Amino acid sequence: MARRAGRSQKQEEVAQLAVIGGDGKEVFGVCHIFASFNDTFVHVTDLSGRETISRITGGMKVKTDRDEASPYAAMLAAQDVAERCKVVGVTALHIKLRATGGNRTKTPGPGAQSALRALARNGMKIGRIEDVTPIPSDSTRRKGGRRGRRLYTQYMAEYSLLSVPRDIEDRFNIAARWIRSLPKDGHIQPSNERKLVFYGLYKRITIGENKTTAPSYFNMVARAKWEAWTRANVMPRDRAMQLYLTELCRMIEEIPDRTEEVNEMLVKLKGPSIEGSDMGKLDEGDGKEVFWDANLVDQNQNEDTFHHIHAPSISQVQSDSLPSSDNHNSDASSLSDTRNNPAIPPTIQNVHDLTQLISVLSRIEREMTAIVNSLNNLKDSITAANNIVSIFSLQTLLYSVLVVWPFIVFYVLKRGGWLK
Repeated sequence: MARRAGRSQKQEEVAQLAVIGGDGKEVFGVCHIFASFNDTFVHVTDLSGRETISRITGGMKVKTDRDEASPYAAMLAAQDVAERCKVVGVTALHIKLRATGGNRTKTPGPGAQSALRALARNGMKIGRIEDVTPIPSDSTRRKGGRRGRRLYTQYMAEYSLLSVPRDIEDRFNIAARWIRSLPKDGHIQPSNERKLVFYGLYKRITIGENKTTAPSYFNMVARAKWEAWTRANVMPRDRAMQLYLTELCRMIEEIPDRTEEVNEMLVKLKGPSIEGSDMGKLDEGDGKEVFWDANLVDQNQNEDTFHHIHAPSISQVQSDSLPSSDNHNSDASSLSDTRNNPAIPPTIQNVHDLTQLISVLSRIEREMTAIVNSLNNLKDSITAANNIVSIFSLQTLLYSVLVVWPFIVFYVLKRGGWLK
């Protein structure tokens, strides 16, 4: 008897949750959409945010982990949420959309747009759409720690801070949105090689290192994408964004007839030049100049404390050593090139690029050795097959003679009169 009473009481409580609006009035709720690259949450509350009406995730609608953040899972979750909203009487929704944020990506995952479309297509009227991605106000540190050998010195750490623009992530987000908005049959058509470069860098920036298993060699498109993403694993995220913007600017500059809109986008992607930024200048004798950032270093310190901050020339990079304190200054020409081209990478990245180049060359050498061995094996196989064919042809001729010669002898004897 106690259980039956409990059930009836629970049904009454569910019935009392119904929201009753006036005639011709929309009953609004708030839909909090959290779209990361691992899952998509669709959470509907009342206007105060204290009462949950429905909360469905993409992981509740699919079975495999890799499909939790997919647009299909987000669409199914949004459909269930819309049905629940109709039951309780909510007819319109204000949208609060957010990405992971913080010191991670500020770009929403792939399920955000699908969830919003599914809500609208299932009868929910959309009110305000607001981006509530949390933006850090201080220098928070990303999780994960450092990996690999410690090649950074004090000089290299400070120089890398000076070489990476501060607004590079904002410019990358602008570039990514602009590329997604381009029509497939428009006048901007990059090559397949450039598409793979963009794909690998974008995956490295938004998701991180490639830890997925390699596709089959028969699926050439997926294999090429996987290899492009894997090649981008060796570089830091800021460096990947810088290369992404540099490659995109180079592609735009190659367009013969650019419109005014494309030129404005090119200016946005390039960002402010170094001469126009708040970069100070210190003299270090012999007509050489040392560049430093007025916001990163204390201006009250002595000039001796800035001797380790400089802009080295790319030609000074050696494969077996890092720059020392004896050769800190570069030529005036290389300094002007560095100042005019903000995309010149820091010295430590050149060492990374050189290491990557050496690994690629060694891999090519191994592959060439394997190809030569395969060709030698193929040559031996062909030689053995030719020997077998020649032996078989001789045996065939011998068998033919053995079979035919009695008939030949009989014919000769009969023609000669020896046989009657």
